Amino acid sequence: MSSFPCRLLLLVALTVGTWLVAGVGAQEPSKKDDKQQTFKGTICCALCELDLNLQFCKPVIVVKEPADKAGKVYGIDKQGDAKFDVDNKICVEAWEGEVTGVIGDDLKDKDGQVLKDKKGNVVKLITVSNVTFLKKIEGK
Repeated sequence: MSSFPCRLLLLVALTVGTWLVAGVGAQEPSKKDDKQQTFKGTICCALCELDLNLQFCKPVIVVKEPADKAGKVYGIDKQGDAKFDVDNKICVEAWEGEVTGVIGDDLKDKDGQVLKDKKGNVVKLITVSNVTFLKKIEGK
């Protein structure tokens, strides 16, 4: 009996094992979601309205789910800031509205750390393609 098949089997097993340990063929999960989404909620200022740890005014949308009274906060990326009249519209009043875009990186606070909302959730940035202000929220 020849030991060739046993040696071949051992060689194949060692090769596959090395690939698995080295991570060949493994894919890193995507950190961003490249899918366009529409977020419906309250458009307001993260600094003035939500009192988040920022040193400048920043438009955000707060999306509320039925079981979540506080909602999830999404920041607007720098290119999307131009679609908002921050000083005259967002800081003065909150709006019901819709923001369409792609979820991207984490928003950083004034210390360069990942910004978290009051519940401790990381605030993600949205790369905005469209903004619709539906109606002003009275009493804000």
